[in-house]
Amino acid sequence: MGQYWEFLNISLGQAGRRNGGAKWLEFFFCEQPFLVRSLTVPYPSDKVDRWLEGFTAITPRDKDQGLLRVPNEVLIKIVELVPSIRDRVCLALTCKRLLSVSRDQIEELKKQLAAPWAGGRLICIGDYTDADDLPEGLLTEEKKRKLKWDPDSHGWGGMGHLLKKHTPLFLGTACLYRDIWGVSIGLDKKLQDFLEPFSKPDHERFLELYDVHYPARDDWVVCNLSLGKYVRAKAVAGLSGKPDAPAPFLPKCSPDLGHAIMYKICWSSDAYVGSDFYGYKENIARGKWAGHRFVITTMERMPDAPKGKEWEDISKQVAKDLKCIWSENEW
Repeated sequence: MGQYWEFLNISLGQAGRRNGGAKWLEFFFCEQPFLVRSLTVPYPSDKVDRWLEGFTAITPRDKDQGLLRVPNEVLIKIVELVPSIRDRVCLALTCKRLLSVSRDQIEELKKQLAAPWAGGRLICIGDYTDADDLPEGLLTEEKKRKLKWDPDSHGWGGMGHLLKKHTPLFLGTACLYRDIWGVSIGLDKKLQDFLEPFSKPDHERFLELYDVHYPARDDWVVCNLSLGKYVRAKAVAGLSGKPDAPAPFLPKCSPDLGHAIMYKICWSSDAYVGSDFYGYKENIARGKWAGHRFVITTMERMPDAPKGKEWEDISKQVAKDLKCIWSENEW
């Protein structure tokens, strides 16, 4: 009947939201909005920067009242106690001083919530994977205890129980929806209801600070943090004849940056994925990047490569591989 596949973040011990059917050929050639979004680090808003231009978060003045009488360090601690990102934004927008002292903290929280899989160890695992047949070094003894790895379980490499633990994903003004057609992104209706009483200026200011921003740039890349290698979005978009497609999400491009990772992180004890890709010489079900760490970011924000290496651009090779796989896809 063919095996089922799921995305797992080993570092978090959580599963992602797969788009498409559960079998390899049913999902692999679909876009994977959760995978791409969960790895993509947003930028702060330029407009909010302009609001604060020339403003310095001064110490309390004699005429200040209430919260504004306390030092900036205490204000930051108070903002951190607010559990909801929505409510933190509302608090920050009450005055420039609160916005100024809490801006960095809010942006950092947005990064954590919007790109929770960035830097995590990822694998697309098949349910035919034996517990004693995982990628080398994927699970340390400590990690096995934390994940409650079961060496006697059947399938999913002893980690089937993690499939019930889905990573929440913050999309700002949008939401991830699952319907009969799969996983897609749409407007957050609950947020719209919350903003209904807001005046137009307050509504606009809230959305600007609350939303996640991905500026149109030509230097978006997906980085393999484990190997110190990266793939340019432009190279992947070029396979669809759209090298200038808006990065990082490359709408209407197939393949996209998610596929630049997916074809190398699949893992199973059963090598057959439902089709033979004769032009692609590696075994897709034994992905050489299974368990590696990734992030989608821009070249200006790339972290240091591991072990003192220089970053290596492998865009041409990955594009060649994807072109080969897509050319033999009959779906």
